[in-house]
Amino acid sequence: DCHNPDTQWILLGVYRQEFYQFIEQISKHLWAIDDYEYIVALAGLAYMTDYDCFYVGTQNNVDIYAGVEPLPEGKFQMALYTDGVCITPNEDLDMTFDDFGLT
Repeated sequence: DCHNPDTQWILLGVYRQEFYQFIEQISKHLWAIDDYEYIVALAGLAYMTDYDCFYVGTQNNVDIYAGVEPLPEGKFQMALYTDGVCITPNEDLDMTFDDFGLT
């Protein structure tokens, strides 16, 4: 299993514009519908939504967008961006995705 820390598998990368579909498909093929990991994956999908980049609000007349930020070791998180295509996370906003109460 590529999600286990002691695996020999290496995730080379994912296409970010299809990240939601990637997680959805890999979770369907790795775990049974009643497995804990599958339920966690579905919760993650609901949290991140199926939008690649979407408007969440404004701060100091700057539009703020949210999208998935891929991280090293196959991890990811929701991040905030000030560009409408969510390329570079803006860590100077002094807030997080959760601050918008969208989940």
